[in-house]
Amino acid sequence: MAGDTTDGHKGGNPWHDPKSGRFTSGPTVGSAEPSNPPGNNGNEIVVTAPRFRTQGDRPSAGAHQQLLAAIKQTGLLSLRIAELHAEHAADFRDTLIKKYGLPAPLAAALAANAEMESGLDASVTQSGKNGKGHGLFQLTDPARKASFKQFNGGKSLEKSNADQQIKYQLYELANSEQRTFALAQRVGSDAASLAAGYSYYVVRPKKNFRDSADRYAVARALAKIPIK
Repeated sequence: MAGDTTDGHKGGNPWHDPKSGRFTSGPTVGSAEPSNPPGNNGNEIVVTAPRFRTQGDRPSAGAHQQLLAAIKQTGLLSLRIAELHAEHAADFRDTLIKKYGLPAPLAAALAANAEMESGLDASVTQSGKNGKGHGLFQLTDPARKASFKQFNGGKSLEKSNADQQIKYQLYELANSEQRTFALAQRVGSDAASLAAGYSYYVVRPKKNFRDSADRYAVARALAKIPIK
């Protein structure tokens, strides 16, 4: 269940082109004005995609690798359970790649987290420490919900669809969650390590080490499923 917001740095980051492997400025990319965040307002939602390090980048050493080791030591889901979750999340991952332009490791990381948070049900509501979490990523923090509503032209999280929730998640990664997303990437650039880091730093579930370990296992299994 997503926790409180963490201040990040404003910045425009380009879309990743999975075909060329380059970061390019696509036709829907834009940067929000500080006093006027993007919203639909009858128009197409403009999303600035987060920057993602390529598979060739070396993960940073030190504290983040110690974190990953600690996550693994908590115990992972059984192989079969992880595979079942991965099979359920595969189409969602493929959609993130093809429709939203995300690189495969990041798509797998987001899919693993959404699978474990909501079962990929954009309409599900659960109870949590900060109130009721809702949607794919189970946002609970009032500030994030208010930001979501502003981003989507007045539509609340509870009345939104999967597309709106995904676009807002990408907007967060490039803005209010940019700092936490950078920390998540330092855990590792492969799908499993990124899923664990994404859970720990960005989603921030209640049982952080346990849940991060589960998402590590699901993303590792998901990475073995061919992209359609």
